[in-house]
Amino acid sequence: MKATLVADSSIILSWLFEDEKDAYAEMVLDSLRDGAALIPDLCWLETANALVLAQRRQRITTQELARLLDILLRLPLLTDEGRYRDRIARIATLSQKHRLTVYDATYLEAALRNRLPIATLDRALGEAAKAEGSAVLKRQS
Repeated sequence: MKATLVADSSIILSWLFEDEKDAYAEMVLDSLRDGAALIPDLCWLETANALVLAQRRQRITTQELARLLDILLRLPLLTDEGRYRDRIARIATLSQKHRLTVYDATYLEAALRNRLPIATLDRALGEAAKAEGSAVLKRQS
């Protein structure tokens, strides 16, 4: 499976939570029929953390948490295996330049380095990607 775009955790969480379904995120998922979304390693932790917090806040049950984690593991996702140590200066620079969290800058750096478009529901990340010359997967009309 080949990566065709970089997806951030906002997209992945939209795929998982029924009450966060979004037409754009669904379009992104549909676009992955013959490919996969590249995600930084930290995306697994970010997504799992959001799921665990949802369970703690009683938004979902323990059984739903287990089900959603299982779905997460079956999504068309490829982990960007690059070492953060080798990229931390670039990530920090992108974070500072665009006033992004370091976490969000990690997605941007992955998109830039791999020359892939980025899919995000985060406006600031999308604007930063455009400013850096990265393609942002567009919403379909």
